Amino acid sequence: MMKTAKRFDCVKMKNDIQARLAEEYRGLTDEEIRERIRRKLARSKSPVARLWRSLTRKSTGRKPHKESARRGSGAGLVGRQQALQKGDGVV
Repeated sequence: MMKTAKRFDCVKMKNDIQARLAEEYRGLTDEEIRERIRRKLARSKSPVARLWRSLTRKSTGRKPHKESARRGSGAGLVGRQQALQKGDGVV
């Protein structure tokens, strides 16, 4: 059976995106990274951002405010990126 050439490599795409984000977030603290992500989500028209905003409003019962938007997950992003850069296995 002959294999056909792949036109799209999702693993390569994931690695390229992770490398771009690691460079973008280099030197920032976890809190600074979380805040940057929150600001992007607050402004974006992407489906993921709209979902995030609707879930944030439902969980708080109101629109996200600067202070309430500072809470959330995302801790350890820098550590995961550093492990990937070192090649310490699956993160």
